[in-house]
Amino acid sequence: MTPSAGSCALCSPPGTLASYASHRPEGRDPVVYERDWKHPDALRREITAVRETLVFLARALQRVADVSDLIDLPVLRATEAPAAPGQIGPPPAD
Repeated sequence: MTPSAGSCALCSPPGTLASYASHRPEGRDPVVYERDWKHPDALRREITAVRETLVFLARALQRVADVSDLIDLPVLRATEAPAAPGQIGPPPAD
């Protein structure tokens, strides 16, 4: 049984990537097919807007909970050795 329009929170509205992908012809590579979708820029804008909202909410929670920054963590460079279990920070210099 197919749900009626608007009755399923997981159903994809027309124009969405999920809706487009659901019409992929049998045997067609999914990645190649999705790259032909006509609305990638709109999706990227939506993802950026959601990310900005999530960062704003995380910052507010950080302030309310009075905890350190967990969003902008330093990135481990390939030349740095990972910390040993129980060790905080980079390994001591020899």
